[in-house]
Amino acid sequence: MIRPCHPEDRAATALVRYRAIRDRAAAHYSAAEREAWAPSANPDRDTPDKLLTQWCYVAQDATQITGFMAMDPGGYLDEACVLSEVIGNRTAAALYDTLLARAAALTRLTVRATPQSRRFLARRDWQVDQLNALPQMAKATTCSTCP
Repeated sequence: MIRPCHPEDRAATALVRYRAIRDRAAAHYSAAEREAWAPSANPDRDTPDKLLTQWCYVAQDATQITGFMAMDPGGYLDEACVLSEVIGNRTAAALYDTLLARAAALTRLTVRATPQSRRFLARRDWQVDQLNALPQMAKATTCSTCP
């Protein structure tokens, strides 16, 4: 089931983010990079939940949230995370389709795509705008699409 993100989803989305980064990004990022990107499986309660200020949808099965995608109202695809065990079952595609329908009025979408998300986005006609030269973004690619 795909549904909008709610405030009570914060712990679950933090865990999904943590697991997606720690489990799936190992082929592209060092342990130190993954630690800096996802230091904890728990949300930082001292900061506001940015997912609640974005268009954010979660995928939920009978027992847990298995993924989420979030886009800011300007069309920047900020986060796309799914658990390893749902890779290949169209969870990411369903989240993407729901988010894209929400963004239908926008003329351009952008993302800083991680290596593991590039293939997913390329299959959906996203185009590379530039390779990032900044050291902290060296492994991400700025991409865009016009829905």
